[in-house]
Order: sequence, then structure tokens, then C-alpha cells
Amino acid sequence: MQLRNLFVTIITTCLVMATIGCEKSARVDESNEAQPQQRIGIYDSRCVAVAFAGNPEHEARTAQELAALEAAKEEGDPEKIAAADKIVWDSRKRLHRQGFGTAPVDDIFAFYPEQLEAIKHKHNLVALVCQWDKQTLKTYRNAEQFDITVDLIDMLNPNARQRRSALSMRDHKPLTDKQVERMIQQEMKEH
Repeated sequence: MQLRNLFVTIITTCLVMATIGCEKSARVDESNEAQPQQRIGIYDSRCVAVAFAGNPEHEARTAQELAALEAAKEEGDPEKIAAADKIVWDSRKRLHRQGFGTAPVDDIFAFYPEQLEAIKHKHNLVALVCQWDKQTLKTYRNAEQFDITVDLIDMLNPNARQRRSALSMRDHKPLTDKQVERMIQQEMKEH
């Protein structure tokens, strides 16, 4: 009889614990459903870079760098000339890596903090992530992805030709770092 009572007690305890466990699981599922899913804006950085080339901010930055190079040449100081020339070429290299490869465009975004916040707000985004940035995308693996490439292109106010060129970048695979470097070396030889 005592063995039977012990057995009934064990079975009853197991059933009660299983029921409590199911109730907890149901509550966990309910709380997950109640939380809104995060939404991130993804974009093709090449399109942004191509739309930026020729943009007033880009032109002003380039003009400033070239003016500094000219001033160094007028001064005749070889070290200043070399430093100014390096800045000009570094900018060109960066834009080539951004426009043809997968380099980040953070320097471009730095010109537009308010516009970027407006885009995030408009589309209810928690972050903007480049589609080539696999590491950051992993941190948002459960987030809904929303393509904001066109919004970013339009933010830069390109003319019709620039806009078409920027959009056309999505039709091509990005170049590898080696391919971009060969392109840059060729351009440097020609100048």
C-alpha cells in the first residue's frame, strides 16, 4: 500500500510539474509574440558612393584637397607636396573602393546625420546596415530587412544620370579588393 501511495505521489508530482512547465512555456511564447520585431535598413554601399560622386559635398571636399595640393606646389616644399598629394589619392582610392568594391561609406554618411535619422524614423528602423557587412548583419539575424538603397541615393540629390548610374551598380557584382587595387594602380599610372 505504501509503495502504491508513493507511486501515486510521484506521478501526481510529475503531472503538476509538467503542467507548470507548459504554462511557463506558453507565457514565454506569448511574451515573444508581444515584442515587435526589429527592422533594419539594408543598402548597397556602391550605389551610395556612385550617387555621392559629383555631389556638392563631394565636389567641395575634392576642391579643398586639390587647392591644398596646389598651395603646396606653389610653396615648393617637397614634403608638403607629397602629403597633399597623398590626401588627394587616398580620397580617390577610398571612393573607388566604395563605388566598385564593398568598402564602408561612413565618411559619406557623416555629411547627412539628420537625413539618415529621418530615413530611420520614416521606415521605423533600428539601424542602417550595409548589405556587404556580414558581421553586423549577424547581430541582427532575426530582424526584418528593408532595402533603403533608393532612399539613400535620393538623399544625395543626384542628377538623373548619376541616379541611373548609382542604381545600375546593383546589376553588377562588386569587384574584389585586388581588382579595385589594380584599377587604382592603372589610374595612378595614367596621371
